[in-house]
Amino acid sequence: MYPVRYAAGWAVVHRISRHPFEHSLVPWAAIKAAADHIDPQLAAPLLLALGAQLAVNCDAATLEALRSTNTSDARVALALSRIDDRRAVRELAIKHALLAVDHPFFDNSDDVSTEDTPLPRWPLSSRGRAWLSSLQDGADVESTLLWMMTQRTGLPLIDNGFDPRLLRRKEGVPIMTFAEIFGME
Repeated sequence: MYPVRYAAGWAVVHRISRHPFEHSLVPWAAIKAAADHIDPQLAAPLLLALGAQLAVNCDAATLEALRSTNTSDARVALALSRIDDRRAVRELAIKHALLAVDHPFFDNSDDVSTEDTPLPRWPLSSRGRAWLSSLQDGADVESTLLWMMTQRTGLPLIDNGFDPRLLRRKEGVPIMTFAEIFGME
């Protein structure tokens, strides 16, 4: 667990969403390198930050970060969920082969989302909702994706009390190496 790193990741997401003119001040190389981390509490905010980067500058390094070893559809969808314009998200994902053309995340055949959303609204079909519901027991970034999509669609996809910015401690004691103990990964 890396609580300082988690807080730093969420600070970047908060800062660039509130102050978009400071986007160029973000250490993108470090974020791109760490977005593939196996710890979902660290990867989730960094993936959201990468989504903000994709909206502004869809460069090869950002796309490569979304195609790394720990990448999954949920991780890519989390990064894409940070972009406000849903049509632009679909075009970007298809153009760069981030998700399949017929992925349920893009299906809006029968919009079941509500109008009451804290973030710019995204349409979501029942097929897309079923895909998101299938992620509820995931142990990676799925809970953060569900939280983000709850804010985009107005649908109760996750428990109202869930906040990904809060530190979630694991019950078991993880196996650690000396490198991790002393801050070297």
